Amino acid sequence: MNIVFAAIGGPEVDSAGLAAGIEALGRRADFEEIRGGLDPMSSAVCLGEPWSGERSAWCDVEVRGGDALSTLVDVARVVSTHIGKPVRAVASGVERRIGDARVAIGYRAYEVLPDGTSRTLDVAKADQECREVADEHPRDELGGLLAVLLDDEPKSEANGGVAGRVAGRHFRRRPQLENPRLARLAATILAAKSISVTADPSGRVRLKIDALDGGTQISLVSDEEAATLRRATNRM
Repeated sequence: MNIVFAAIGGPEVDSAGLAAGIEALGRRADFEEIRGGLDPMSSAVCLGEPWSGERSAWCDVEVRGGDALSTLVDVARVVSTHIGKPVRAVASGVERRIGDARVAIGYRAYEVLPDGTSRTLDVAKADQECREVADEHPRDELGGLLAVLLDDEPKSEANGGVAGRVAGRHFRRRPQLENPRLARLAATILAAKSISVTADPSGRVRLKIDALDGGTQISLVSDEEAATLRRATNRM
C-alpha cells in the first residue's frame, strides 16, 4: 500500500505521553533526527505536534521509503515502550491502481503493546470506506478514511485539517541489519498479518509469513538468523 495519511496514538494515551515518546525516539540508537525534510528514498518519518480529542490523542505522521509501513509501526513501538501504554498505528493509502485513472483505497491499523508485540485491528466503519475511486490522487477520500480510523478530532481545529497538522520533527531509521536479505525479511515480518515459526527438516528454521493482502511467503533461516530477526522485530 502507498501510504498517503498516517497517525499514531489512540484512546489509551494523551498528547503529553506522545510528546514524551517522540523525544525518546530522538535518543534511540536505531533512529536519528535529521534536518532538511524527508528523503523519499530513505526510511524517514515526520512527526507533527500531538493533539488531543474528546476520546483520544494522536500525532499525525508522514512516512517515506519502501518500508514506510514497518517504519510507522516501529515508531509506535518506541512510543509504546517508552510510555508503557498501548499505541495504535493507522494509515490510509492507495492499495493498487486500476487502469489509467482509477485506484483502490484502503487502510492498515495496528495496536502495539509496551512489550513490543503488535496485533492487526479490523475497523468495520473503515472497511465500508474502502472502494475503487475514479481519481489517481484521492486525497479527500483518504483523509476521510483516516478520520474514520481516528474516530476523533482535535478539540480545537485551529491547526487545520488532517493534511495540515504534520509540521515538524524528522527522523530516519538507521540500518540495524547489515545483511540486506535479513533487513528485507525483517521489514516483511513487521508489516505481516501473522507469522508462524517451525523447525524445518533441513535443520533450519521455517518462517511462514502471511501478508495483509492474503499472500504467503515461506523463508528458511538459520538458528542465528532467526534469533537476529526475533530481536529486530519482536514478532517471532
